[in-house]
Amino acid sequence: MEQICLLLAALGYTGAAVGTRAGRAGAILAHPALIGVVGVLHVAALVIPVSAAGSLPLGSLRWTLAALGAGVVVLGLALRRQPRMRLLGELLIAWSGLMVGLGAVAPARRGAEELAAWFILHVGLSLVGIAAFVGAFSFSALYLVVRGRLKRKDLRGIGTLPTLETLDRLNTRAMATGFVTLSLGMAIGGAAAAIGDRSFFRPDVTTWATVAIGLWYAVGLYLRLVMGWRGRLGAMFGLVGFSGVLLLIGVAMLLSGSWHGATV
Repeated sequence: MEQICLLLAALGYTGAAVGTRAGRAGAILAHPALIGVVGVLHVAALVIPVSAAGSLPLGSLRWTLAALGAGVVVLGLALRRQPRMRLLGELLIAWSGLMVGLGAVAPARRGAEELAAWFILHVGLSLVGIAAFVGAFSFSALYLVVRGRLKRKDLRGIGTLPTLETLDRLNTRAMATGFVTLSLGMAIGGAAAAIGDRSFFRPDVTTWATVAIGLWYAVGLYLRLVMGWRGRLGAMFGLVGFSGVLLLIGVAMLLSGSWHGATV
């Protein structure tokens, strides 16, 4: 049942993101009432497995991707209401549709789970970090679009978009938030493994991929905050870094069916 709800939510978010760009008929897809219905379906997809398991199914790739999509769509809806941020909000809503759609086809771990405090923190902080990197990608992509239009002197509607300074600042904040929370999540997972709780966490392909992603963003933040490199370079770090996040999700889905367990 949750799969059907997630698929409908993914379609709804995608329609809401592109609806305002598709004329009068498409605008119906972005109507607040319809988005509300889609949100109810999304919440139902999160609640159903919780009720069945009797606890948060944090070990389920399906549930955590759906939860990640929820966080991203909330950010997108909030930004869409701000002046000059509508396009950013729509981009984040579209990304939420992708995350929720991936969740619909991802494996779901069944049964109740014993959730230690370290495990809840490990998963929660890691998901916040990934959500922040989704935001960094969106800010980076729009930065390059606005920059390209200014260089071409294509100023039609440019006043409805955020300034380059605003996008650069948002990108830096998102990268910093993602780096700190993801690093904390990895540190908690690693510390738990080191003291003997290896019931879920083991170093594997996704572990090293996550470390590589963290190092990539660390370099980007160093160049931005210490060396003073701004603008296009920071945007490229945001774009390339998120391709690593998508690769991480792909590895988790295709090789192991969960966030951990993939080996080569």
